[in-house]
Amino acid sequence: MLKNNQEFAKRRQSLLAAIGPGNMGMILAASEAFRNADTHYPYRQDSDFYYLTGVCEPEAVAQDVHDALIKIVATHARLATTQGEKMLADLAKKGRYQRDVY
Repeated sequence: MLKNNQEFAKRRQSLLAAIGPGNMGMILAASEAFRNADTHYPYRQDSDFYYLTGVCEPEAVAQDVHDALIKIVATHARLATTQGEKMLADLAKKGRYQRDVY
């Protein structure tokens, strides 16, 4: 049974609360596994990643990553959040940042 996006967001918020403020965790999606040079094993997403995101794509990134990057950029560059957003937008224009799309 598939859960709705709100359920996955609630799970990620619970994880963030458990990690605590000022800390960050990263759970990666599974990569495709090669059987041989031209054949893949059937894809299976990492259970933890699926539990938190509901995404079944190889090498995917959780939806919250963009927001986390804005916070990281703003914090380390000592900028306001809006300036962090602008910095990421400028990097995207230069081809140095691309937000994953599902």
